[in-house]
Amino acid sequence: MFKKLTMIAGLLGGSALFSSQALAAADWGPCSPTNGTQIFSALMNETVTNIKDNTAGATFPDFYSWNLGKQYPGVCECPAGTGTSEFFYKTVSSLPIGHISGSSTFYVVNNNIQIASEVYIGGGVGDYKKVPFDNISNKRADRALCDVDNSDPGMGFETGGKGKLTMYINHPFVGEMTIPQTKIWEIYGSRKSGVYGATPLAAVNLSGTIIVPQGCELSSGNTLEIPFGEFKGSDFKDRKGGDAANLLI
Repeated sequence: MFKKLTMIAGLLGGSALFSSQALAAADWGPCSPTNGTQIFSALMNETVTNIKDNTAGATFPDFYSWNLGKQYPGVCECPAGTGTSEFFYKTVSSLPIGHISGSSTFYVVNNNIQIASEVYIGGGVGDYKKVPFDNISNKRADRALCDVDNSDPGMGFETGGKGKLTMYINHPFVGEMTIPQTKIWEIYGSRKSGVYGATPLAAVNLSGTIIVPQGCELSSGNTLEIPFGEFKGSDFKDRKGGDAANLLI
């Protein structure tokens, strides 16, 4: 009986050792947010009262921007050891692509408006990149956020924590248009190019109301600049919007 117990214990110990070795041999893999996907909600409530031009393609450059003001926690699959790898990111949207202007791609929200985005990429990039993108590198190799042998346990994600949206008027309209909560895009991260998990790091939603009074029809082609300024992290959820303080037309 004692020999049998010794044999079983030996087998279990060998199994645990094998599992540990298998884990140590794991490849670089996907990243995921520790506290769930970071949601940024763009709330737009605007009344347009004056249109000077009636030419094609009205745009609201950078009508909304967000800045979390801090890193957000996450973890990535890494092999054990001292090896390093870059981070890779991609954006995904279920919305159809509409207007394309230069390097800006607008996603169709409804028949009247389309949205283009820029999102901040951290690491060695440290700059905004226009959406969409696929397998873009942060150009910095390290072991931060690794699930084993993490080189910097206090570090979190910067990528996705800042960004800005530009709106394009596709068709003129008069009256009040309500924009229901609409997901514009999601961003995924990984330690290996082309290998992503099921949970996005961050996502951007748009909702609100645009009012165009009778006799002030938004025709394609007007360029409208609205300086919304920058929001703090506390503004991202359940923020009640209002008319912009300065509306330049």
